[in-house]
Amino acid sequence: MSFSVKRLEEDDNSNAESVVLKRPTRQEAEAAVRVLIAWAGDDPGREGVTDTPKRVAKAYEELYSGYAHDPKEVLTTTFKDVGGYQDMVLVRDIPFYSHCEHHMVPFMGQAHIAYYPVGGVVGLSKLARLVDIYAKRLQTQETMTAQISDALEEFLGARGVAVMLEAEHMCMSMRGVQKAGASTMTSRFTGVFKDDSAEREKFLNLVRPSYRLSAGTSAMSSASDRMPAGIEESGRFTPRFDRDGLIPCVTVDAASGDVLMMAWMNAGALRRTLESGFVHYWSRSRGALWRKGETSGAVQRVVEIRTDCDQDILLISAAVEDRAGTCHTGRTTCFYRSVPLGAGPIERDFGPVRAD
Repeated sequence: MSFSVKRLEEDDNSNAESVVLKRPTRQEAEAAVRVLIAWAGDDPGREGVTDTPKRVAKAYEELYSGYAHDPKEVLTTTFKDVGGYQDMVLVRDIPFYSHCEHHMVPFMGQAHIAYYPVGGVVGLSKLARLVDIYAKRLQTQETMTAQISDALEEFLGARGVAVMLEAEHMCMSMRGVQKAGASTMTSRFTGVFKDDSAEREKFLNLVRPSYRLSAGTSAMSSASDRMPAGIEESGRFTPRFDRDGLIPCVTVDAASGDVLMMAWMNAGALRRTLESGFVHYWSRSRGALWRKGETSGAVQRVVEIRTDCDQDILLISAAVEDRAGTCHTGRTTCFYRSVPLGAGPIERDFGPVRAD
């Protein structure tokens, strides 16, 4: 098997020549892995890594199997007998795993794909297969988003295509800036989705439903008849994190309404809270994600999540399993100090103090 690449001359990028490269053999690939093991500082002959080159070569065949497939293979068969259906077709939350072409470390997330059919629809599973074809290659998220969109336009002739990818990149989480939990979102809109803002909003509302959580479950609820007066169901949840990737969170007791604590969340903590139904925070001092009550027993179970008008502050109503230990001091609330008003005898110091 061979493949062609464009080799550019260093002094003149306009003079590009096509070079056909022969794919290395399995033995050559395994030898390269042994070199990398040695370069990392280990002994390729050590018992624990003796078979690692074979395993890596075999794993690469699966992880990068997308190169062996053409998107045309999965998109050419359509079904025309669909009762004249011409509305949006949407498949959301398609999980994918890919590898960054810069560092060859994973990035993973979910893809949301929608299109308006013309004359027929493609099998729903084919959209998931299309994602895999492009995910199982060395990629950037931006390129992958564009490739999925272009393939749908080319082979389906759709009236409009909408593609959104959200992913966490290990090259950002486990190395470099080491911001675990940060989420990257990319999108591409064509046709009616590009030309009509109402169609874009319809797509966004469908892939980003309200994140209100019902008590005791991580399932989303849209039961607006249970809303307190003056509270609206959010059509789209787009939390605004600060430049450090954090958002402040105020937590109140669902039973009493008392303010329990104020803490911070990053994207990872918020995602874990939404998925599990139990409140997780991000510790700025330790630089780590933690589940409230994991050691103290004061577990906070989500009853409701609200956001302010700018979506840069969260308000969580939580059922506390052990109210006696909410604060690290053993008190039921972190807000137990009352500050007297007026010009009383209390000592006041408004100097800058670093908040951990």
